[in-house]
Amino acid sequence: MAHCRPICKASGITVKGLRARGGFEVDMAWADGKLTSVTLRSLTGKSCQVRYGEKTVELKLKPGTVVRLGGDLSRK
Repeated sequence: MAHCRPICKASGITVKGLRARGGFEVDMAWADGKLTSVTLRSLTGKSCQVRYGEKTVELKLKPGTVVRLGGDLSRK
């Protein structure tokens, strides 16, 4: 499970290339302490849960798939 947690209250923070268990690469963007976007790249083709606040989404991805989610975890 990838937990998307606030990293700071600053505006315009972007983190790229984080590695998550199960073979995922994660990019996240934050503004005013809130998540604005998440990009997940599946390296191995496994299922993944993404959680932000009280919301959790389950993703079943094939190898090489890239998924972009908004701050509300809906697909972009």
